[in-house]
This record gives sequence, C-alpha cells and structure tokens, in this order.
Amino acid sequence: MKVSFSIFIFLALFLVGCASGDIKSSSGTDYQPKEQVFSNYSYESIWRAVQISLSHYPIKVNNMDAGVIETDNISGSIVWTPAHRDSKLNSGLRYTIKVNVIKGRVKNKPVIKVTVHKSVKEQKDFFARSEDLPTDGLEEDTLLYRIKRELKIERAIERSNDN
Repeated sequence: MKVSFSIFIFLALFLVGCASGDIKSSSGTDYQPKEQVFSNYSYESIWRAVQISLSHYPIKVNNMDAGVIETDNISGSIVWTPAHRDSKLNSGLRYTIKVNVIKGRVKNKPVIKVTVHKSVKEQKDFFARSEDLPTDGLEEDTLLYRIKRELKIERAIERSNDN
C-alpha cells in the first residue's frame, strides 16, 4: 500500500514538474498570442494591411517605427462576439488588442512576424478589482485572416496594374 502511494505521489510531482512554460493569465489558464510569419511581402505592405484590418477599432498607439499598434479599451457594449455565441454582454468586460510587427531573418531570408495579443479584463462591480480572463483566440485568428486577405488583395491589384 505504501509503495503504490509513493509511486502515485512521485508520478503526480513528476507530471506537475513537466508542465509547459506557457504564459498564464491571472485566472491560471494558458495563453499563447497568435502569430504569423510572412516572407514574400514588404514591411510597409504588411503594416498597411494591419492598419486596414484594425480600421474599425479605436486605436491608442500606432507606431510604425516600433512596429506596434494597440487599441484603446474596447468596452462591453461593443465587444466582438463570434456568430455562434450569444451576444449578451457584461458591461464590466473590456479588452485591448496589441499587434507587433517585427522584422527578422530566417535562413538568411528577410521575414516579418505579426503577433496579435488580446488582453481581456472583467470588473464585476464598481468596487472590485478587474480580473484577467482567458481569450478563445477567435478574434486574433480573424485579424490574422484579414491581414492575409488584405495582402492578397494588394498583390492582385499590383498584378492587374502590371498587365
């Protein structure tokens, strides 16, 4: 009995020690920002696509030199909701989206990485502290999809002008 209990404790501690080092929100859930690496586009065209994709959001920071676009707080009355979810919103819910556009090199080839990070907070009542909530990643995926579509549209327009 003691041997099996010792083995159980050892396995439990071993499995806890092997947990991944992902970013944790204050609620304890894992979160990885969404990212996409582009290799066939210029930095300027990617930056323009990011700006067009975020054109319906209130922008607080728009710094091309630093490669950062950040939205202002988006409140519960205008929060993005996916089509398959109920649109009843909590008035204490708010979030921001931060997009980083970074130049780099992979195998001596220039690439640009776009990272989308969504920070969701909820304040239960006027006196409570705001609490970090996990994101489902759908809005971040949608923004990356929009960026890719804008790049494809720009490339198609360039090709039609060349002909």
